[in-house]
Amino acid sequence: MSVVTPVVAFLAAGERMRGPLESSRTLFVRHNTVIMSVVLLIIAAALIGGGIADL
Repeated sequence: MSVVTPVVAFLAAGERMRGPLESSRTLFVRHNTVIMSVVLLIIAAALIGGGIADL
């Protein structure tokens, strides 16, 4: 769903969406390290929690 939304918005609104999408892209590129760290932390917590639950 998160990938489909910007694609559909760009196809529907065209040039009006270019500014907001560029702004979002810049934000994600600038904070890529933090975003990936949080995602990996969540995956690690899920794996550790599953391992502890199986004990």
